[in-house]
Amino acid sequence: MPKNLVLIRHGQSEGNVVMEALKRGDKTLYTKEFKERHDSDYRLSLKGIEQAKITGSYINERFGQGFFDVGFVSSYKRALETASYIDINWQIRSDITERDWGYLGTISPDEREEEFPGWKKQKEENPFYWRPQGGERMADTCNRSRIIIDTLNRQHSKENVIMVCHGEFMWALRILLERINPIEYKVLDQSKDKLDRMHNCQVIHYTREDPSTKVECDKLEWMRSVCPWDTTKSRNTWELIRRSKLYSPKELKEICESTSRLFPDI
Repeated sequence: MPKNLVLIRHGQSEGNVVMEALKRGDKTLYTKEFKERHDSDYRLSLKGIEQAKITGSYINERFGQGFFDVGFVSSYKRALETASYIDINWQIRSDITERDWGYLGTISPDEREEEFPGWKKQKEENPFYWRPQGGERMADTCNRSRIIIDTLNRQHSKENVIMVCHGEFMWALRILLERINPIEYKVLDQSKDKLDRMHNCQVIHYTREDPSTKVECDKLEWMRSVCPWDTTKSRNTWELIRRSKLYSPKELKEICESTSRLFPDI
């Protein structure tokens, strides 16, 4: 794997603004033009541009000119626009785009409830395996993200790599790199703690170099999460990656017993 791998979510997009307004009951931005625009063409909002500028300055100042050997950016416009504020040259990739929400990604929250009653409960119960109508499960997004991980392993071992992509795609990479299992992911997905969220322009930095001793190891062992435009939304300190725990037979039984049997007498 790379010596350093830096992941950045795009800034606030037009899609983010409209969906947030709809959740508040404001439908004024949910126009015909918006509904006809493909997800890949959402631009940054004015707030998103400001977030991208702050994050660009953070990256440029923290790492300096020439630090990164390669930069990958999603082909979606909001990612391209975010990356334009970071002073390196980029490779545009179509395989690191956002999780596909299918038909649910094209309609308002009210329409989702009307056309697919119960979808939210299904997602809450199985966030890793739940599939939006015509879209990707998180498990599918994880499988797709293996493409870029394979590229990093084969072509960019021991280099410094930066990537601008999307929130749920970053979760997929986290799941694989940190070996987060579906049970642990469900806890994180349902967490109300703002420190567990993937905010716009969130920066996640993985490294093989011990931040204290500067000794390099064979795999990515440390991570730091920073939200440059509002550091109260992130932990901002280095953490040793704690990969999936081992479960005893008793713990496995307890996990299974948390779900009632459909046919207790069979």
